Amino acid sequence: MFEQITPSGVVPFREFDGIFMMKRQSTKIRGAEHYGVLVAGEPLRFFRIPRNQPLVIHRDRNMRADWADTTGVWEMIDRVPPDQIRPAVARAMKVLNEPGYDLLTNNCEHTARYITSGEKRSTQVGWYVTAAAVVAGLIWLSNRDNN
Repeated sequence: MFEQITPSGVVPFREFDGIFMMKRQSTKIRGAEHYGVLVAGEPLRFFRIPRNQPLVIHRDRNMRADWADTTGVWEMIDRVPPDQIRPAVARAMKVLNEPGYDLLTNNCEHTARYITSGEKRSTQVGWYVTAAAVVAGLIWLSNRDNN
């Protein structure tokens, strides 16, 4: 977990160097997670930002790039390998110019995974779609048995 203030077990953003996929509890959707990408240290030069000013790129209804120390506590999920930094930066630049949000096809997790891996997918959407299909199937079976 990361945060600018250093309580026990939390590392300040400014001590990182690289691009990282992160998540935290959503403040808007109960039980959901919010995903973002931390850019810290040397990769900040591609954004023309001093290396001691890490930022978090994330999507809510809008694309956002916020100073990391204003975004709260995050859990690191993955790190972009050093040889993939340039492609990740190019993908980040691309999505920063694509503001369209869609819960099922272009949410915060799609965006974070796309920047860090090149793959647009959401594990949360997959889980919710599967759960909805199971519920629909159970309702169908229940109605079928009642007829």
